[in-house]
Amino acid sequence: MRGPITGSSLGTSSLTAIHERLGETIEASALEPALWPEVLSGLAEAAGADGAALVYQSLADGTGSSVIVGIDPEATPRYFGEYARKNPLQKANTLREQVASFRPVIHHDEHLLPKRDFERTDFYQGIFRPFDMHSVLMVGLGLQGVHRAGINLVRGRRRPQFDEAAFRALSHWHGALIRAFDVGMVLSPLNSARDDLAAALDTLADAVFLVEADGRVTHANEPARRLLAAEQGVAMVGGRLRARDADQVRTLEALIAKAVVDEARTGGSMALIARPGQPPLSLTVTPLGTRRRWAFETQPSAMVRICDFVALRPVAESKLMVLFDLTAAEARVAAAVGGGESPREVAERLGVSFNTVRAQLARVFEKTGIGRQADLARLLARLSVQG
Repeated sequence: MRGPITGSSLGTSSLTAIHERLGETIEASALEPALWPEVLSGLAEAAGADGAALVYQSLADGTGSSVIVGIDPEATPRYFGEYARKNPLQKANTLREQVASFRPVIHHDEHLLPKRDFERTDFYQGIFRPFDMHSVLMVGLGLQGVHRAGINLVRGRRRPQFDEAAFRALSHWHGALIRAFDVGMVLSPLNSARDDLAAALDTLADAVFLVEADGRVTHANEPARRLLAAEQGVAMVGGRLRARDADQVRTLEALIAKAVVDEARTGGSMALIARPGQPPLSLTVTPLGTRRRWAFETQPSAMVRICDFVALRPVAESKLMVLFDLTAAEARVAAAVGGGESPREVAERLGVSFNTVRAQLARVFEKTGIGRQADLARLLARLSVQG
């Protein structure tokens, strides 16, 4: 466990800066859960603690999860796996009584149990002593169903018990911490949906950008990031999507404005110059829904999709087998013929008879519902665009 950080050697201006930074981080953590370790570090610094943990735990069975700083990571699985139900600092009432009596307060271990008695418990000997924790200051945050959330700040055996200065420091931030937790829990499903959308967009073969009215990019899928890295067609300038060709900058801006700003909010397309001498890319802008930023402000957005119709990706044979109930041999013939090879060329390359390929191709036509090689090529082209 690391040594404590105290404010005794810091000047007033330094402490003010620390407090301002911590306040901003707590507020931002409501929208960005990844900031909680920074919040915990700031609280440990303010209270002179050796480490801190954000704990989310079921009152029903003691299971849960945590975010920790300055505490041995091995303590977490041991706590939730063996000792959570043995914690003498948590009243062993019925589940209903625990839920009904919960209050988000601040207290330390000696408020609940004399230190000498606490040290004799299996909990102290199994969790606190092995990981050099001796005193704990507990900050209640909230209750979600039967799950309790709180922050625990700890000091080691060579440190004094938390004093009134530590209590005052935590009390100063308590209200902001509760608000950050409440807002974060409300937004958590929305953040999960956002992450799911990002994962879904990454499965597409085409480059997809989500943009606001001024062209600011709010998300770019993996093919879009590759397109930017290859310096083909578009670039990011100040966080905004922009056509690389100077003559097409205004055209792209106008399409985005048409989809986002104009009252009618209609989409549009353009042939995007990739590089001199290369075939153009197909760029389509589609209006999306209105995204609420705050209680009253709204911000429409749009999707910019860029496709290279010339460099079509081959369709996986396994995908053809699933979609059209083809055998492995039929899918192999379908991919080859749809990709431009003649049946005779396919037979020679695969080392089978021409009649075998013709029979397999006939079954492909029957199962896909098409009757010509040109139609098969168009079908594979559409599947290639979908990814």
